[in-house]
Amino acid sequence: MFAQIINSAIETHTSFIKSLDYIVSRTPAQSHQSFMPMKLVAFDESDVNSAYVSRYQLYLQGSDFDVDKASLLGSIIRNGRYVVWSPFMSL
Repeated sequence: MFAQIINSAIETHTSFIKSLDYIVSRTPAQSHQSFMPMKLVAFDESDVNSAYVSRYQLYLQGSDFDVDKASLLGSIIRNGRYVVWSPFMSL
């Protein structure tokens, strides 16, 4: 019983850590450099849908200061558990 509780807590913690990882794609896209792995580090309290990205995105993805758009792709977390939807995914 105690081992089951510990395993459940470890799985929930691992799922939470995994839920902070995102793949960010930039529009307009140029090539494979338009996709970049990122990690969620903070939230803001604004009423708009905005994402603040690392300044290194300027160099790594070729972003500029016109109307670039960042789309975020995250993981599925259901009931506090990371959902594995592909046989190639593992924790």
